[in-house]
Amino acid sequence: MKHLNFGVVCVAAAVFLSSALARADTVEHALRELQPSSVIEYTRMVGGETTPWSEWPWQTALYRVSNGRDIFTCGGSLVAPGWVLSAAHCFGEGSSDNPADWTVASHIGKASMVGLPAGAETRKVKRLVVHEGYDKNTQENDIALMELAETLPEPLIALQLEPDPAEESNRSVTVTGWGMTRWVISKKDKSGHVAFFDGVTNKQVDLTKFESPELRKADIPLIEVDQCAQAYGDGAQKIDGRNLCAGLSQGGVDACQGDSGGPMMAQSASGEYRQIGVVSWGKGCALAGYPGVYTRVSAFNAWIRNVLSGDDVAAGSGHSSSPTSAPTGGADNATVVAAADNVSDAVDADPALENPAGVTIAFKEGDDLSVGQRVAYVVTTERPGYLTVLDATPDGQLTQIYPNAMSLRSPGSPTLASTLIHPGKSLVIPDYRNVYRGFDVQITEPRGKGVMVAVLSDKPLTSFDTPQAPKTFATPEEGVKVVHRLRDELARSLSVQPKSSTAAPWSVAYHGYTIR
Repeated sequence: MKHLNFGVVCVAAAVFLSSALARADTVEHALRELQPSSVIEYTRMVGGETTPWSEWPWQTALYRVSNGRDIFTCGGSLVAPGWVLSAAHCFGEGSSDNPADWTVASHIGKASMVGLPAGAETRKVKRLVVHEGYDKNTQENDIALMELAETLPEPLIALQLEPDPAEESNRSVTVTGWGMTRWVISKKDKSGHVAFFDGVTNKQVDLTKFESPELRKADIPLIEVDQCAQAYGDGAQKIDGRNLCAGLSQGGVDACQGDSGGPMMAQSASGEYRQIGVVSWGKGCALAGYPGVYTRVSAFNAWIRNVLSGDDVAAGSGHSSSPTSAPTGGADNATVVAAADNVSDAVDADPALENPAGVTIAFKEGDDLSVGQRVAYVVTTERPGYLTVLDATPDGQLTQIYPNAMSLRSPGSPTLASTLIHPGKSLVIPDYRNVYRGFDVQITEPRGKGVMVAVLSDKPLTSFDTPQAPKTFATPEEGVKVVHRLRDELARSLSVQPKSSTAAPWSVAYHGYTIR
C-alpha cells in the first residue's frame, strides 16, 4: 500500500498517510544512515565507497594462521607473476614472519575476517622478504614482498618505480582495501575478556558493524611530505622522502586497520592506474589534522628490483605509464578480528555532530494521530539551509514530502521558489491557510509507527527530482535506493568542504509518530 495517494480536485489534492502490517526496518535504517556520523563512517575505509573487486583485480587479501584459523590481517597487490607487495609491519611483532603461516587470496567476492573467503583464488606463500631496514618504532622502510608457491591469475598493477608528477601534492589518489570503517581499540576488562572501543569517543562498540566484507575505495588528495611531518611533530615515527602522505584536512576519509599493505594508486593520462604507495600508518584513522602515511614505491626502486631479480615486475615510469600512532593493520587488525565475538554495545550519536543547525520536525497536530485526521509537517531551524523532508511509514514505504512543486510555487506564480529556509520562521507543509497549496495530508489505515526526517544542507540537494506533489515511491526497495543516492550526494559534499571546516555541511532531525 502506498504511503501517499494523489488525486487533484480543483486546487487541492488529497494526500493519505497510512501505515501497514509490513515492517519499515529497511527504509528507516537507510534514513538513519543520513546522519553525518553514519555518512562519515560510510565514506571511510574510514572514507570511501564499496567497489567491485573486478575493478582492482591486482588487489589481494593476506590471511595469517592464528590458533588454527585463517585471520584477515592486511592487504597487498600483485606486482609480478607470483609476487605480492605489502607492508613490513604486517609481519612484525604480534604477527608472524613465517611464510608457512600466510595465505594470499585474490578474486574475492566478499572478504571474511575469519576463514578464507568462499570462491576466492588462494595461494600459500613460499618466501617472505621484509625490508632489512624496517624499524617498528620509526616505521621507516615499511615495505615487504611475498613470493607465492604458485602464481595468481593476472593482471598486475604497474609500479611507479621512478619519481613522477603523480607523486605531487594535491593530486587525487585512490586507496583500496577491506579494512575497518572506524578506528577501533581493543582493551581487556578486569576479568581478562577483550572488548572494543571507538578510538575517538572511547565508547564500547560492536566490532562487526565496522568490518567491511565488500572491497572499498577512497579518493583523497596527496599533501606535502614536509607539511605531513609537521602535523605529526616530534613523534617517534619518521616521515621523509621515503613516504607519501594523503588525506582531507577535516579528516573523515582514510585507510584504517586492515588496509595496511594495500595499494595507493594514481591514474595516468590514458586512464591506467599505477601504484605509487603502500598503506603504512597514521594517528588513528581519518582524524582531522593527521593525514595517512604511505610508503613511497619509487624510493624503493633498487630494493624491489633486487628482490624480484629475474622476475618481471610491472613497472611504470613517466607520464603515460600503465598502471595512537600505529600502523593501520598488521598484528593490530588480527587482534581486533580474532576476538570479535565479545562485543555488543553500539556508539551513541552526538547531537552536536548530527544536527548542528538545530533542525526540528514534527506534525503540527502532535505525535499520536487518528485515522482520518488532517495533518501538516512543521519544520524549524536555528541556521539557514536547504530543506529536504522524507517520511517512512511502518509499511516500509518512503515518501518525498519536500521539496515538491506545489509547496514551492507562490500564489499566482508558475516559478518555483528556493528550498532555502531561515531561522525564526516555521515552515508548514502543507500550509492550510494558502488556498493554492495544491494538496492535503490525511491519515488513513492501517495503524502503526512512522518516522519523518528533515535534512538541512548548505547547498540544494540534486539526487532526486522535484515532483508536482509529495511522491510515494513504488516499493520499499526503490525508496532505499533513493535514500542511498541522497547519502552518496552527502558523502561527496564532505570532500569539497573548505579546509577550515570542522563540521559536516548538513544537519538531520528525526521524529517518530504513531497512527492509532
